[in-house]
Amino acid sequence: MALVIGVTGGSGAGKTTVVSILSQLGMERLDVDRVAHKFLLPGSPVFEKIVATFGEEYRQEEGIDRKRLGRLVFSSPAHRRKLEALVHPLLKKEVAALVRAARRAGRDLVLDHPLLFEMEMEGLVDEVWVVTVPRELQVARIMNRDKLTREEAEGRIAAQLPPEEKAARAAVVIENTGSLAELTATVKKLWEERIKKPNTGRA
Repeated sequence: MALVIGVTGGSGAGKTTVVSILSQLGMERLDVDRVAHKFLLPGSPVFEKIVATFGEEYRQEEGIDRKRLGRLVFSSPAHRRKLEALVHPLLKKEVAALVRAARRAGRDLVLDHPLLFEMEMEGLVDEVWVVTVPRELQVARIMNRDKLTREEAEGRIAAQLPPEEKAARAAVVIENTGSLAELTATVKKLWEERIKKPNTGRA
């Protein structure tokens, strides 16, 4: 029987690093953002609807201008809701199908999903792990990683549920306040306790 872990957390918290460590330990990785990006490509079921909703200036030969659209939707809740209404139903359906396929094949899966709770998809997984980080460090990481202003970084944080709310709904909370080596050690310990040992002897 396959085990599915959902890893979530605010932007800049270190969620993707945790997922990468679990992947290195042998879990299959499913990046929900990567799945979502497919719907921003020409030929997707909603590509033309996105262009019609937000304007031709967002159309590029290789797909929707993600950076430009990101600046818009993270600065305007109304625009973000419009985009979510177009993309999220299709995204939920595809991710659910991929999770079911992994379960049928008996593959342990780690779901990298920044909006797991916001999209009400926690029912897909056996456990939710939430990665948290102090607010100022989170803002600094987003600004540095994405080359954003403080206001833009704050907008990305505001678009997600507060970390304390996510933490309250999680089976595991990882406070990512130390070094990469410390985070790696924490994740390996959790893997040993919650994934590897329960899998022992399973068909």
